Amino acid sequence: MKTDKRLWEICRKIYKELFKKARPSRNFDDIEKSDEGKKPNWFMKYYLPQNEQTKIIERHMKKHKLTANEQKKVRFEMYLGCAPRGTYRRNTKNAKLVR
Repeated sequence: MKTDKRLWEICRKIYKELFKKARPSRNFDDIEKSDEGKKPNWFMKYYLPQNEQTKIIERHMKKHKLTANEQKKVRFEMYLGCAPRGTYRRNTKNAKLVR
């Protein structure tokens, strides 16, 4: 079983890849160091389709040979943490898709 510190390192690798592929693309390390990462809901302005996020997350978990319990912890962090938005949201004022 991997320690929580080691699982966090895996999550950071996943976050790095997610934000690199997100629109707009951004370096996760830069976000962590900047004031942007301290603002509430900062990650909502980045978009990556949910199916692409899932593929990236599953690939990393397989690569690191995580147990079922460890996979659950990583998924919990990814889906409830600061991953980019995975779905479009509608702007209710003029009903245009907002990315």
